[in-house]
Order: sequence, then structure tokens, then C-alpha cells
Amino acid sequence: MFVNVYTTACMFTNIYPYLKSLNQDTSDFFYSCVIAVYPLGMFMSSPLLGYWFNISSTRQPIVFVLVLVIISNIIYVYCNQIPGNVAIWIVLISRFLMGVASGCRATISAYVTAATTMEERTGVMTNVYLTIPLAFTIGPLMGLLFEPLGSVGYVIPLIHLSLNIYTCPIIVCACVALINLVLMIWFKEFLVITLTTRNTSKLQKANSKFLEYAALMSESSEQTPPIVVNKPYDRIGFWSLVFTSFCAYLLVTINDSLLTPVCMDEFGWTSVQTITFNNLLISICCLLGMGSMRVFTFLVKYVEERSLFLLEIMTLSIAFFLYIPWPGELPELIHPLDGSSNSTIEMVGCDYKVKPWCLWVPKIHLFQYILGTIIFCTNFPNVYSGSNTIASKVIGTHPPGLLMGALTAGISVGRCVGPIIFIFLYSNYGPQITFGAMTCVVISMILITLVTYKRIAPYSNFE
Repeated sequence: MFVNVYTTACMFTNIYPYLKSLNQDTSDFFYSCVIAVYPLGMFMSSPLLGYWFNISSTRQPIVFVLVLVIISNIIYVYCNQIPGNVAIWIVLISRFLMGVASGCRATISAYVTAATTMEERTGVMTNVYLTIPLAFTIGPLMGLLFEPLGSVGYVIPLIHLSLNIYTCPIIVCACVALINLVLMIWFKEFLVITLTTRNTSKLQKANSKFLEYAALMSESSEQTPPIVVNKPYDRIGFWSLVFTSFCAYLLVTINDSLLTPVCMDEFGWTSVQTITFNNLLISICCLLGMGSMRVFTFLVKYVEERSLFLLEIMTLSIAFFLYIPWPGELPELIHPLDGSSNSTIEMVGCDYKVKPWCLWVPKIHLFQYILGTIIFCTNFPNVYSGSNTIASKVIGTHPPGLLMGALTAGISVGRCVGPIIFIFLYSNYGPQITFGAMTCVVISMILITLVTYKRIAPYSNFE
């Protein structure tokens, strides 16, 4: 989980300037496609990896994913050794492979569901999903660490490897994936829910592990709890959570693809200034997000989990409302950066020839941008973790692999469609329409959660 999210965290602030460094004529549409192919790969692989978990073991899909992460990261860092017109397409391919690897979230969610009791699940799920804000903290900090290398950096002649602000964080990711691959040697699977889709020997092994676990958990009892297999689940409740997760990841576009162009257009910053500021801001925000997840885990002992989940969604609407520009000052129009050399003139500001709205749409103020990002990054981890945890409880003892894969696929569709829709809106109509549309998405999440509120409760007789 950490490895996949870390890859995304390293890229979301620098992939836009990286594409521009490979080919200056890269369009915003192609940029949105590069962003979108990642969740497309995730969408295609999630149900398959979830089903693979149901019929085999946790180890096999995870090992496959880690190998794919290493290969895709190596492809990504060597793109700058390829001519520009071809290089941006290689970036797109590497992003797709990274997306396929990120489908392992379905496997991880399914394993947590099958390996925990109802009472344990919220705490364990929260600990697993803490890796998301942790990765989004470390990823940007890695960008800051390698900032002195700049966009040119150094080249290792023997292997033709470029070390710069764009490639070094990804090289670190490949190394972390390799370490994770080695650690999988000592991984031992433990199941509480019996998966009838697995073969007989694995089924007997899972049953024996469950009975040992149940005996330890209830030493004073003469009987061990019965194993309930394939209990019917509330399909409407489950698919409403899939819809909510889809909408939530439509909104992740703000982190994946809009933060960088917004800063460069609205504030007139250079690419290096933008990457530095956003890396620092996101790192701080994700630390706050980790704290909020701990608070969420504490509060769920006293307040119903779905009520807190609804409250977190409502809070997200505040973030996107804050992003909407207020009437007043216009953004700084495109102009040459003061002090640029004649050989490399860097243009900064809002390009009104490409984005005509620069001439009439008010700018986003810096304090709006910071406050909106803090609220979003603080609340989003709880929305994501909450939807997965509640969904795992709604499905009861049904084999979780394929269903958690469907939930992850819904997330993937949101991440795939979101960049295309919202980058199109931003490029053509500006931040008012874009963030207004995002606010409407949050409102739809609130409405669907209210309508299905009674159906997203866990089974009280789950054991």
C-alpha cells in the first residue's frame, strides 16, 4: 500500500513540469491522459487481483505487484534518455503499469477484511490506510530533498541514468519496492473468514487458523464461535459506498493534477517554486491527516462510524467552496521571468492565449489555496478509510476479494475520469466553474449517504 501511494505522492507535483521538460509542446489534454491512465490500469487490475486473492493467497498477487512497480519505475526514470515526442508516450505507458500495480489495494483490503473480526476491523483498517497520508508526507519531502539537483541534475555515464528532481524520488521508490519484495519472504497469511473459493487444503488451513484464534480470544468459553460463510450482504448499501468512493476520487484530481497548474497560473510561480511549495504544503497537510485519522479511530468508540463518515464528507464541501475565487484581483498574465538568461527564457503567469479566462476570472488568493488544501488533506483520508471499513463490514462474511476489487475499481474510475473532466473545465473555464463542479460532487456524496444511511450499517450478528 505504502509503495504504491508513495509513487503517486512523488509524482503529483512534478509530473507536469517533467512532461514539459521532455517536450515543451505537451498539451494539457495529454497531461490529463497521463494522469488518467494510472487509475485506468488500477480499474482493470483491481477485480482481477481481488479474485486472485480469493482463489490463491495474498503473497502471489503482492509479489507480482511489487515486481511491476520496480519495472514501471525504471521505465519512468529512463524517459529523459529518449527523444521528446516518444518520451512522453513512454511516460504514459509507465504510468499505466504503475496503475496496474496499484490494484493491489483490493488485495490488501480483502486480506484485512478476511483476517480481522468486526471489533478489530476499524482499528486495523485505519492503521493500514495511515500509510496513505504517511506516503503523501514522505513523497513530497523526497522532492524537497532532491531539489538542489534541479531539473538537469547529473548523469551516471555508465548506465545513462539521470539524477534530478524528477527521477530521484522514483528511484527511491523502486528501492523501497525491492526491500518490500524481500520482506515478503517472511509473510505468513492468517484468516478469520473462511474463503470457500480456495482449494480444500487451503480451506482446512484457514479453518484451523480461525479455530486457534477463536480459542485464544475466548479461553473461558467451552465452544468456539461458528464460522459463517457467504452470508448475504446489503447490495444497495455496498454499491452506494462504491458510488461515494468514486465521487471521492473524482475530487483527488485537485492533488493529482490541479495543484501545480493552479499555482503556476494563479500565482505566477516557476516550476521549481511550485514543486517546492506544494511538496512542503502537502507534507504538512498529510501529517495533519494522520493525526485526524487517529482522532477518527478514537471517536468511533463513542460515536457511530457512519455518522462520523457523513460528517467528514460534509467537511470536504468547505474545502472546495474555499477554492472558488472571490471577486477582485485578476491573475498575473504570462510574461518572461525577470533574470532569465537569453538562452533559456522561462515564462511565468497565466497564459491568456491558451486560457482566455485569465482575462476576466478572478484569481485564487494564496490563503484560500492553503486553507482549502489543509481541510481537504485532513479530511480525505478519513473519507477513504471510512468507506473501505464500512464496506468491509457491510459485506459480512462473503469472500471479500472480488467485492473489495469492485470497490477499488470504482475508485479507479473516479481517478480516471476526474483528471479528464476537471482539467478540461479548468483549461477552458477557469477555477470558478471547476471548483464549483467539485462542490456539487461533494453534495451528491452527502445526499447518497443520507439516502442509504440505514443500509450502510454492519451486521450485528457477524462473528
